[in-house]
Amino acid sequence: MNSQVLVVFEASYYIFYMHMLFFLTCLIILSLGIIEPVFAVQTHGPPEGFYSHMLAHVLFVVAIIFLLYFLRKNPDVKTKPWRYFRWSLFFFLLWNLDAMAAHIFKKRLPETALYLPPNPFEHALLGPLNWEKWFFYITHFDHLLCVPAMFFLMQSLRHFYQSKNSL
Repeated sequence: MNSQVLVVFEASYYIFYMHMLFFLTCLIILSLGIIEPVFAVQTHGPPEGFYSHMLAHVLFVVAIIFLLYFLRKNPDVKTKPWRYFRWSLFFFLLWNLDAMAAHIFKKRLPETALYLPPNPFEHALLGPLNWEKWFFYITHFDHLLCVPAMFFLMQSLRHFYQSKNSL
């Protein structure tokens, strides 16, 4: 057997054993209960958490507007994938503005307007409902903007892939 082939063969076994060692270490740590369950909800501490979060929204809006502006100026982007991509950016822009409005209106509501137990999935808006509470409630349907944005993004990526493979 060639010595180079033998070295590659031994290296692949070494990599396999290192992966197995890592997997077993993770399994032992998890079985000891060291890691606690986590959720996909992250709370931001006042006030710097709110400011940094809103700054991220502003930067995202600026980036989307920048992309939309230059995509509009470029004549090479009139194909179907680029149209889908522009629609995706448009819906992401609307979603981001909606999320910013929701954050601002949440700050405007008094603490007595919301029922906030430790579990974030049990939060509730308490009555009586006025226009601010209704606006706060409606802005939390942001998935109606985010899901189409992701759909159009996936369509654009799919069409980019298909157009590349057809060349």
